[in-house]
Amino acid sequence: MRLSQQRAAAVRAYRMRTAGIPADKIQARGADGSDPVTKPGECKCTRATAKLIACLQPDRRVEVDVEATQTQGVGK
Repeated sequence: MRLSQQRAAAVRAYRMRTAGIPADKIQARGADGSDPVTKPGECKCTRATAKLIACLQPDRRVEVDVEATQTQGVGK
């Protein structure tokens, strides 16, 4: 979970820097194994093989929430 949280912090910092999103408007959290996408028993390998790593890849993710408001004149 520590690696997942570090990954989330890195994604948040990157989006703040590149997109100019204020710190109070962006939340990021690591999801790792605490909230899996894969179903129990879906990844049948027990040894750390390339097949198992590929199967579990959707569980290694970062979820980012950005609070945004549209100002007048945007998009014109």
